[in-house]
Amino acid sequence: LDAFDDRDLVKQISDLDDDIDALHREALNYVLSIEDSGQQQQHRELISFMTNLEHIGDIIDESLMHLARNKIREGVRFDEDQTKVVNQLHDQLVDAFRLSQAVFTSDSAELAQELLDVKRQYRSDILQARQSHLDELGGHHSENLLSTQIFIDVLRDLQRICSHLTAVAYPVLQRR
Repeated sequence: LDAFDDRDLVKQISDLDDDIDALHREALNYVLSIEDSGQQQQHRELISFMTNLEHIGDIIDESLMHLARNKIREGVRFDEDQTKVVNQLHDQLVDAFRLSQAVFTSDSAELAQELLDVKRQYRSDILQARQSHLDELGGHHSENLLSTQIFIDVLRDLQRICSHLTAVAYPVLQRR
């Protein structure tokens, strides 16, 4: 989140995506090189989990950091409510990330169901934040329309990240 106000941090985060891409390639190579036919399902799920994490890196780099660069370049400031919402949604996303890791490592149907419940609530929170913000505009043009555009786009990207994080729950529940 600090990157939305720090040009140097935007660059560092974008550079990290190259590292994530390289690690993803190496890990994928390794998993595909293992010739254990009894582990094919586990290998597919591992590849899926890794790929979703790599996609999250792409969303952060290609979309969120693009938005951060625009916000900084145009001197856009989020208002107090926007900042509060983005911080809360970010915290919820970090919790969802931890839960997705727990689902992956434990193969727990209970945790998988909890993760899907988190996804549903997160989607609801995103929709509520978007609607509240638009309601506050009251049909009038915002003083800073670019702030609204960036805020709505950030919400969209946070929801996309949540979807990638929660994808790990589906195979666990399908096995039950």
